[in-house]
Amino acid sequence: MYIPNCENMYIVIYRLPKDSVTVFILVIVVAIVLFLFLREVTCWYFKINKREELMEYQNELLEGIYKKLGGVLEED
Repeated sequence: MYIPNCENMYIVIYRLPKDSVTVFILVIVVAIVLFLFLREVTCWYFKINKREELMEYQNELLEGIYKKLGGVLEED
């Protein structure tokens, strides 16, 4: 059975790093980059970043109301 371009496939596989530490580091780097990319896409899709901004603004408004009512905030 003949598989076309089989020689090219062998060259690609042969050129992969043979050192297990190098492969491990490459896998970790790719996983981290993929995680960061997918996290941003997920946050964008579910509008998490926008919700966080709105909640921070809401906290500022509530602090203003609390101060006008005579409350004292404890600063960290």
